[in-house]
Amino acid sequence: MVGPGLAQLWCRAEPRSSAPPPALSTPLASLQYWLVPDPSSYPQRRHPRLEGYDYQTAGYYFVTMCTHHRLPLFGAVDAGIVRLNAAGMMVQATWHDLVEIHPGVTIDNEVTMPDHIHALVVLEDDPRRMLSLSDVLHRYTSLTTKRYAQGVRNHGWPRYDGRLWQEGFYDHVIRRDVELDAVRRYIEDNPLRWEMRPTTGA
Repeated sequence: MVGPGLAQLWCRAEPRSSAPPPALSTPLASLQYWLVPDPSSYPQRRHPRLEGYDYQTAGYYFVTMCTHHRLPLFGAVDAGIVRLNAAGMMVQATWHDLVEIHPGVTIDNEVTMPDHIHALVVLEDDPRRMLSLSDVLHRYTSLTTKRYAQGVRNHGWPRYDGRLWQEGFYDHVIRRDVELDAVRRYIEDNPLRWEMRPTTGA
């Protein structure tokens, strides 16, 4: 199983390891060395794009985005269960709204946590699809930011400082079935690991 500090590393938007993907026979626990960058190897923030990769390509993409300053704007976790507030429910529902209006884009799995989200975005091999992964996430962050601002004005939601989302995001291109299974389980188990985090959410 992927370790409890995974999202904390991803939310720093750092480059991934350059090591090759593990073989299909690799145990799930050992996937961590590849999915999680070594924090000692990067002293500065960079945008973690896979050099030379076409993000218009059909496939599965694991995405993590964090609120600016890691503010817990979307709710709380109680005994391993996420209790979303109105803002959190909006953020979660926006995924479904997005795929309704953009053919060829689906969400395989997702979880909204108090200060970050994980999503398994699927770009289908559909001639109607016009969006790349960056396009999808830009539209998602734009729409959720607009809706959150409306919530601040109309319903007294907590204000954010400057922007709702941290600049940049982490993406991981899923290339093997063993990775897909591990990521699905990581997303599903994320609330259970919340209380295991050292200082921030997992």
